[in-house]
Amino acid sequence: MAKVNSNSLAKKYASQFIKDDWELAILKNKLRITPTTAVGTQEYQAYQLLLRLREYNENSATPNEYAAFEALVLTRLYTETIAKAKTPTARKQGQDLMTKLENDVTAQKYFAEFLSDGLTLNGLKVKLGVTRETSQKSKEYKTLLLLMKARATANSLDRIKRVYV
Repeated sequence: MAKVNSNSLAKKYASQFIKDDWELAILKNKLRITPTTAVGTQEYQAYQLLLRLREYNENSATPNEYAAFEALVLTRLYTETIAKAKTPTARKQGQDLMTKLENDVTAQKYFAEFLSDGLTLNGLKVKLGVTRETSQKSKEYKTLLLLMKARATANSLDRIKRVYV
C-alpha cells in the first residue's frame, strides 16, 4: 500500500478501481495508457501497482484472509531482519535475495508458508511440480532454490539474532 500511496496516479484511482471493479480497459483509459506508453512512465507504474493491489485484495478476500495477512507480516519481519544485519555483505546478500523474491510471483505465493515451516520441503516440491526429471534451468526449480535459500537465510539470521540480542 505504501507503493500505491507514493504514486499519485495510483493513489487517485485505487479505491475506484477496487470498489467499482473496473475492467482493465477503463483503467488504461483513465491512466491514458496506449500501446506506445513506455514501461518506466508514472502512468504505467501506476497501472502495475493497481493490478498488484487488486490481486492482493482478491487473495485476501478469500477464506485464506488470515494467511494473506500472515504472509504480509512475515515478509515485513524478514525484510526488517535483513535490514538490521550487522555486516554490509549480509545486508547486501539479503537485499539481493528479497529483490529476487519480489520478482518471482510463484516464490511469493509460497514464501510465508514455507518460511514459517507450514510447508515442508517435499510439500513445496509437490506444489511446484519439481521432480527428479525437472530441469535445473526450469522456473520451478529456480523458485525452489530461491525459497530454500530464503529459509536458510532466515534461520541463520534468527540464530545470529538470538546470540547477539
